[in-house]
Amino acid sequence: MGPFEGGGDWSDTGIKGVDRFVQKIWKVFSREAVEKDSKEVITKLHATIKKVSQDIDRLQFNTALSALMELMNLANKEPGVTKETAETFATLIAPMAPHLAEELWEKAGGTGFAIQQDWPTYD
Repeated sequence: MGPFEGGGDWSDTGIKGVDRFVQKIWKVFSREAVEKDSKEVITKLHATIKKVSQDIDRLQFNTALSALMELMNLANKEPGVTKETAETFATLIAPMAPHLAEELWEKAGGTGFAIQQDWPTYD
């Protein structure tokens, strides 16, 4: 909705966008895992890891979530994503949406808790 430092007024319309995002994520996580991600997904995943890592360090949660949305938009065009990509996504969203992350982690077949995983690195 905007920069963390900027605060902002509460808006019910913002919830609709969040709901659409969560539904899109759930749709991707409900598909069967694929053996190998497309080159586009792999490239976008690593760019997203880098962006989210930098943005969280700067408390720029809105742009970190925007990067995750871009990744989900691409993933929605694919027949599925690998278990590793799904688990990485769950780990990346965990600091901002911990309850959702744990549900996604379990749905992806992860063991333990998403929040306890090592932070992903990009290539």
